Amino acid sequence: MATPWEPLAERAERDQALVTILTAANETRGYLRATHAGKPRDVQREHALSNLWDICGVTIRRFDNDLARRCELKGQFWRDPEEWTTKDINAARPRTTRKDDFKPRSDVIHLS
Repeated sequence: MATPWEPLAERAERDQALVTILTAANETRGYLRATHAGKPRDVQREHALSNLWDICGVTIRRFDNDLARRCELKGQFWRDPEEWTTKDINAARPRTTRKDDFKPRSDVIHLS
């Protein structure tokens, strides 16, 4: 979480990393919405999604290695989604196994 004393350059870098994730997530959501509505598969758009998720992995790595790895996996998926089996997709999903993982984190702003 950004603090008031965080250097301005680091805050800008963190904000840019978040913007890249939001952009990739929104583009992915839009593509999935279109394909679920009956539009045909668009390989060029899938490659663009792959590139967006790869950029996310690079920009977020400094702040969160686990999230960076998940972004990189999404990039790999969108490079060739037909190569991924259901087993591969399930193995790539993050797992939560501890009850403590569901507790609110003190370093995150919760909007409620």
